Amino acid sequence: MARPNRSHFAVLGMLALGERSGYDLKKDFEHRMSHFWAESVGQIYPTLKKLLGEGLVRAKPSSGSGRRQRTVYALTATGRRQLREWLRKPPQRELVRNEILLKLYLGPELGVDTALEHLARFENSQRAFLELMELFEQEIEATAESDEQELFWKITLSSGRHVVRARIAWCDESRRVLTRWQRRQSRSESTTSRRREAS
Repeated sequence: MARPNRSHFAVLGMLALGERSGYDLKKDFEHRMSHFWAESVGQIYPTLKKLLGEGLVRAKPSSGSGRRQRTVYALTATGRRQLREWLRKPPQRELVRNEILLKLYLGPELGVDTALEHLARFENSQRAFLELMELFEQEIEATAESDEQELFWKITLSSGRHVVRARIAWCDESRRVLTRWQRRQSRSESTTSRRREAS
């Protein structure tokens, strides 16, 4: 069975929150939703064009006064019905692609020192992301249009926090495991070297 085009529904979902231009959608995905969903510009604009052709969104010139007038998109009644049908379906299993785990899985080719460097960089990025989530929460409180919207937005943010904190704990645990193993290997090699010298 073919997987549904989830970019299609992600864009419909954002337009359910109100009119947006392609640039607005890009900002939403890069900022507000970056802890759980990614859509590139290369996905957003073709998706908008397809949704427009299918009558699921409508387009109109922006009322802004800038030199370059933007096109804003809004959900049609048909688009909202399709979105709600999709939202009621159980989420599909995610296809996981995690580069740091792939590299650690291939650790014997990598070496402990480089693995420790990767872990340190990854942990620093996760700590920075955790700080950013504090700003996300403030933004949610300032921009949510209803208590219900704030509730659901904070639930998704809470998931992100749990995941990031777990990643930080995993980095710390993995660093300790690798460091202990490295020390044992160093002692073993040192003992072997002394034995050879003694013989």
